[in-house]
Formats: sequence, structure tokens, C-alpha cells
Amino acid sequence: LPRTKIEQPVEISARGQRIQGIVRNVSRGGLFVDAPLPFNRSEEVALHFSLDGNGTTVSPTAQVVWSQSDAEGKDHVGFRFLEIDALTVEKLDHYVNDHFPRAPSGPA
Repeated sequence: LPRTKIEQPVEISARGQRIQGIVRNVSRGGLFVDAPLPFNRSEEVALHFSLDGNGTTVSPTAQVVWSQSDAEGKDHVGFRFLEIDALTVEKLDHYVNDHFPRAPSGPA
């Protein structure tokens, strides 16, 4: 699936807590987040984030696909969307299509 860069805050509801992270890229199937703590593979969470900072928010549930810490102690997490309504899929598709880098077309 096409994936595009994004830098928006995300609220992750997990383990009875609300955790703040930063979305680094997104596709219609999931997203990559920098988080302040590690997550367990297969852990299910609720997400709430804005695609554009202007009120286009989405709130899917997701499952951790992978999680790793870097040398600086930051945790990087890949989430796969689980429950996502048709309107949210449409918002994600529009956002990714509008921001996905395309190769310039040239003569054949």
C-alpha cells in the first residue's frame, strides 16, 4: 500500500492510559509512530490523530505489528488498523493520494 510521511501528534489509548506519540507515516492499512514506551507485538490499542492539523481526525483501533527501541531510548511502533469505518478509509485514501510522492512522467 502507498505510504506517505506525516508528522502529527497521536493519542494512543492502551493499558488504561492515554499515551502521546508522533505519527511518522501513514497508509490506509496502518501507521508508524514514535512513542515514549515500548508496546508488545499483537497488543491492541485505540488511536486518535489528525491527518492535517486542521480537524481531519481519525480514530481507528489498531494492533501492534512490530516495536523496537533505538539507542536513544525512543520506541518506534508499527500499527495495523483493525476497526476502521468507511469514512476514515476515505479520509486516509485522500490524504495518502494527495501526499504520496509520485515520479515525474517523461517521454516514453
